[in-house]
Amino acid sequence: MKKFKFNLETVLKYRGMIEEREKNQLAKLNSEMILLENQLAQLREGYRNEVAEFEQATQTGVKVQEILGRQLIIANIEYAIESKLNEIKEHRRLVNRQTAVVVKATQDNKTIEKLKEKSLKNYDKEVAKETEKFIEEFVSYKTLRKD
Repeated sequence: MKKFKFNLETVLKYRGMIEEREKNQLAKLNSEMILLENQLAQLREGYRNEVAEFEQATQTGVKVQEILGRQLIIANIEYAIESKLNEIKEHRRLVNRQTAVVVKATQDNKTIEKLKEKSLKNYDKEVAKETEKFIEEFVSYKTLRKD
């Protein structure tokens, strides 16, 4: 009997490549998300430090210009934190969208793989039938030759 050949093998390989590409894109987006979250943590740490320095400076008595300057710095950091939060929110949306794409690609690939498994099972059944038929013919030939 001829060797098993799955007719949709090229489709399976193509969908596998698509799935891998989409997974790589998701991994890239996740690493970017981690970077954004680290930047946010640094901004928050800088904000806490700046507020602590501002409170300490106001207790020791400083000029009005320095107070205004520190307030401006704190306001800029607050704005940067807000911007970073918006950027993270938008990036999270991209990650969620890409996750859905990866799930879809994986499902498509699994569908073809299941078809391949089903075809292989059918092929194995056919091989078993042919082998059984061959054995029966062989046994009947042997018994005919003995008679």
